[in-house]
Amino acid sequence: MMTIKRYGLPLIWLTVFCVFIAVRLKDGYKDIYFHTVLESIIEDNMKVAGEILPGFNLKQPINWNLLGKNVLEQDALNAVCISVFLANYGDCKNKGSFALSLSVDENQYRTIIGAKHIDDNAYHRICFEGVIFEDIAHKSTTLSLEGIDSQKGEAITAWMTKDTAHGEAVLQDNGVSDRSLTFRIETVRSGSQGRMHAIILTSIYYLSGILIILTATILKFTDQS
Repeated sequence: MMTIKRYGLPLIWLTVFCVFIAVRLKDGYKDIYFHTVLESIIEDNMKVAGEILPGFNLKQPINWNLLGKNVLEQDALNAVCISVFLANYGDCKNKGSFALSLSVDENQYRTIIGAKHIDDNAYHRICFEGVIFEDIAHKSTTLSLEGIDSQKGEAITAWMTKDTAHGEAVLQDNGVSDRSLTFRIETVRSGSQGRMHAIILTSIYYLSGILIILTATILKFTDQS
């Protein structure tokens, strides 16, 4: 019992600290972080677009009028990533692949993604090599999801929101839905600010650890007396 009192609190603190660093600050000390410049809003009454099977095609326009003031100036030379809110039907064993494309004027940037890499009800991020924000901002821009070779019951899907500020998505056969793809357009920024935030949080946690160890030491001497 005395050993538990002496070492229990520090061991609990060490365990929680390791989990804290692994989960909360896993990206905090990196040189970059992802900044959302445009997005469609997640809301309560979301619907799925259906399985992304061969022949599936969804096109989502981008409304650059929603871009904040001075954002282009701040992020002009930063790399561009797209995050799409996807689902895999309750962590099923998804197989096959699909494509995410970014079309800007006459240019198209396309990435093929394995369905097995998609988490359920989570954003999946794709960064387009060589594309910077000034290449796409205030130009005719469309996001596309295309089915490639997943079979029925093994494919993933995308969440659709009622927030159609960017315009309604166009489904295969030119059918216009009453919803928008749930997405974020992100830029890759320098991580100095994120590192400072991580350092502050880690320092606070270290101080709490010191306090716990001091408390355990006081308890030890109290038991001995």
